[in-house]
Amino acid sequence: MGFYHRPPAGPQSRRADRRGAAMRKWLWLGLCCIGSFCRAEPVINLYTINYPPFVIREGHDHALHGIAIDLLGQALARSGVHAQYVDLPWKRAQLQVQAEENGCLLPLTRSPKREDTYRWVGLMDESSQSLFVAAGSKLQLRGVADLKGLRVVALLGSSMADWLRLH
Repeated sequence: MGFYHRPPAGPQSRRADRRGAAMRKWLWLGLCCIGSFCRAEPVINLYTINYPPFVIREGHDHALHGIAIDLLGQALARSGVHAQYVDLPWKRAQLQVQAEENGCLLPLTRSPKREDTYRWVGLMDESSQSLFVAAGSKLQLRGVADLKGLRVVALLGSSMADWLRLH
């Protein structure tokens, strides 16, 4: 709190008072506008990977489309929630979502290991995992045990990588 000195009343001082009052109104209006920006709804960070047909990155600008992107776009439009896509390696994206309040992974395979780590919003697809070999390969795989000693590649942090490590 400060002191306010009012000059003696007269035509000049009344004009100054009116200008001062107008300036105070503009100042309050400006502060209110700044306050409304500060209280804007938070933006959700959406972390995703190229995972056709759910998420597909194409072109020089890596434009996103696919089943999951289309569904999420409709849900965001209906809810009025604002979101931005963030490009990080999958394992780092998972750690980031666990650390922040407004993060979302898309798509993410539900597994017993992940059940308590995330809050599950919705089911997009129900499917099983697959294992592929190069075209023309002579490998005869009948089960997971046949993979022992072979070079197997899986996305770091994926449910398939976790499953292969266990088996």
